[in-house]
Amino acid sequence: MPKEIFNESYQNARKLAAAETGLSIEIFPPESPFTVEEVLNADFLPSQSNDTENIE
Repeated sequence: MPKEIFNESYQNARKLAAAETGLSIEIFPPESPFTVEEVLNADFLPSQSNDTENIE
């Protein structure tokens, strides 16, 4: 159940981010780049990346 809630929340966040920024929803990854476990882990830090290929 937490995974389904997480996925639904991520999709809602994509839509909100697109609406608030005026950017295409396609700019935002269709699936979260992080797992539920990573998001819930207070010690988790994503690796740094210079991936800007989707930014227009």
